Amino acid sequence: MGKKHMNNRITLLLLVFVFFFVGCEGAKAPMGEPGEVALDPALIGTWMGMDEDDEEASILTISALTDNEYKLVYTDSGDEKSETMYLRGFVSSVDGVQFANISCSVCEEDENEEWYFFAFEFETDNVLLARALEDGVYKKGLKDLTEPSQIRAYIKMHQKDAEFFSDDIGRFLRKKD
Repeated sequence: MGKKHMNNRITLLLLVFVFFFVGCEGAKAPMGEPGEVALDPALIGTWMGMDEDDEEASILTISALTDNEYKLVYTDSGDEKSETMYLRGFVSSVDGVQFANISCSVCEEDENEEWYFFAFEFETDNVLLARALEDGVYKKGLKDLTEPSQIRAYIKMHQKDAEFFSDDIGRFLRKKD
C-alpha cells in the first residue's frame, strides 16, 4: 500500500457511513467466517482518523465483541453534527492481504445485512492504513455473489487489478491514553 493519504476529510469508516446511508450496495455475505484470523490485540484501542492536514477527523474505537469478532464504534468529529455508527467486523486474509469484513451491528430490522471490505496494514505500531474497494467493484462483481467462498475467489482474482482499490488511503493514529 502506498503512502498517499486521503485527499479530503473522509476516512476509512466514513466511507462505510456513505455506503450505509447513501445507498451504495455492499456484498450479501462476508468473504469468510469469523475466527479464520485470530483477533489481533494490535487493533484493539482507540484510533484517530486523520485528514489531509494531519488533523483529527474521526474517532474509531475497536474492542472485542466476541472471541472472533470486533466491535467498532465510529464517530465523525469533522463537523458540528457528530454521527456515531456501531459496526461489527472480523479479519480475513487473501494472499497475504488482511481485509476487514465490516457490517452494521445496529441496523433497522428490515434491512438486509450488507458487508464492506477494507484492506489494511500497519505502517508502524501506532499507524494503521486502510483502503476500501472501489464502489464499481461492489456493483459489478460482488452484487450477485452470496457465498463467502465466491466473494473470496472474486477478491483473490482481482485484488492486484489497478482499479480494484480506492486511491484514497485512510490513516489512523493510535490514541494514547
